[in-house]
Amino acid sequence: MRSLQSLVAATLVLVANVSSQDLTVELDQGIIQGSVGSTVSGVTFYSFLGIPYAQPPVGELRFKAPQGAPSWTGVRDASTLGSNCFQVEDSEVHGSEDCLFINVYTPQLPRVNHACSLMPVMVWIHGGGLVAGSGDPSLYGPGYLLDREIVFVTFNYRLGVLGNVLVIFNYLLGVLGFLGLSHSEVSLNNGLKDQRAALRWVQQNIEKFGGDPARTTIFGESAGGVSVEYFMLSPSTSGLFKRAISQSGSVLNPSAYVDTASAQTRAQQLTQLLGYSAEDNDIYNFLMGASAENITIQQSNVTTERRASESLAFVPTAEKETGSGGEVFLPASPLEILKSGNFTHVPYLTGFCSAEGKFLVSTIMSDTWDKLNNDFESFLPYDLNLTIGTTESQHAAALVKKTYFGNQTASIANVEQYIKLLTDTMFLEGILRTVNFRLRHNSPPIYFYQFSYQGRLSYSYIFKYNFTFPGAAHADDLGYLFTTSIDHEELESNSTELTTVDRLVTLWTNFAKSQDLGEGLNLTWDPVEESKQTYLDINTDLSVHNLLELHPERRAVWDALYSDVDN
Repeated sequence: MRSLQSLVAATLVLVANVSSQDLTVELDQGIIQGSVGSTVSGVTFYSFLGIPYAQPPVGELRFKAPQGAPSWTGVRDASTLGSNCFQVEDSEVHGSEDCLFINVYTPQLPRVNHACSLMPVMVWIHGGGLVAGSGDPSLYGPGYLLDREIVFVTFNYRLGVLGNVLVIFNYLLGVLGFLGLSHSEVSLNNGLKDQRAALRWVQQNIEKFGGDPARTTIFGESAGGVSVEYFMLSPSTSGLFKRAISQSGSVLNPSAYVDTASAQTRAQQLTQLLGYSAEDNDIYNFLMGASAENITIQQSNVTTERRASESLAFVPTAEKETGSGGEVFLPASPLEILKSGNFTHVPYLTGFCSAEGKFLVSTIMSDTWDKLNNDFESFLPYDLNLTIGTTESQHAAALVKKTYFGNQTASIANVEQYIKLLTDTMFLEGILRTVNFRLRHNSPPIYFYQFSYQGRLSYSYIFKYNFTFPGAAHADDLGYLFTTSIDHEELESNSTELTTVDRLVTLWTNFAKSQDLGEGLNLTWDPVEESKQTYLDINTDLSVHNLLELHPERRAVWDALYSDVDN
């Protein structure tokens, strides 16, 4: 790997050799001027940052669906990022409501190389529990991916209450993105609608950056992976993508969806925390007058019905009417749509990190062990449809607790068992159930993986989770797909870390290019089928295994508990 100093020097030389005219792109919105950069291996690329893909959702547009992208006169500077959406970082609120920006990275521009052919496009949807995150290159840099002749996009979207190619975009987070308030002036699922607006922008504009809109792959991790699956369920996203990758996320994860009644309850809790009283009479106007900063702070204080969705109160819910929300994104619950088979059928790559739960217990609360031992029912996923306190719920809790802890008292001494419980309930079971529903309905190829590798680019290593037992934590795979600004040890050119980078980037971009996934890796990785279920384990070596032999004892318990729900 080249040193940072040599990359900076190379970039300065590139800038000197590229005219400002070569760095401009003319969109229907207006002209933008980007900047030039260099991948880790020295490939030149062009960056166009902070492009607005929708009107700023401010003022009267706060809880509305995204509106058409603004235009401008003159040349807009696209060398710096736009604002992130409101979120809490280190106990302080950061960001802006004016945050719907998209970023495009491309190794070629048609105006510079007229003979170039259009390249596949990979659009990244960031994670962060729908309450945090952005498309910022400090976490999702293009320095590995753009070596593989693709266009990369990222973006921001509204988060939390304000929110309910390769391109990166921002979307509204938290309450500002996922407010579940029933009101004629409130659009539901605005964070997902922001994402849809960003994908529509990609379809309309990416060819001008050298990308092929007909070969667009969406991919994301955690809440971004959940969003990818929502795109595959929504009837309003048809034609916006041809392939999909979901990393550690499923619409059937317990923190991915809330029923309409619970969404209403949470929205009412929020208004009370913000100081609403009956005398105010109009909840909508009360929330319109509340500061985005206060909304963002208070949304984390809204309580949920189950531990599995704790601190993630504002998530997608079904839309029965459009109201002022425009085109419906989610007409029914994810489970209903998956059962019906009425979803987008495209090639799909999905999987998980082998010890996802390490991330969730890296800062474990002191009262967790007491709650595990004395209130285990609250750890059961809500979608088992069990009422806490009933005999059925108590029997299910006893079965699950015995499966993971035997006759032992839950404590730091058996934290590995708690991590297995979290890995299964929060991630793996939902992902596997989604795969099974797709197999029922004759889905196109589905590829399944387990990321097990632990190295010096793993977040669990960098942030010192300090677990001695093996397994990759939630988000450990990200350091092997994206360049970041996070400090890490200098890596030898023959290190297993850089080998893993090469393998993961090769697999993902092969998929986006519709190539044999194992091309260049001496690997045969077959899709999951009813008669032959295999998965790829990504560790120091790449190895293919029988999916039915992945934690069979634990899975048998969950298969039994979900049998009535899923059939």
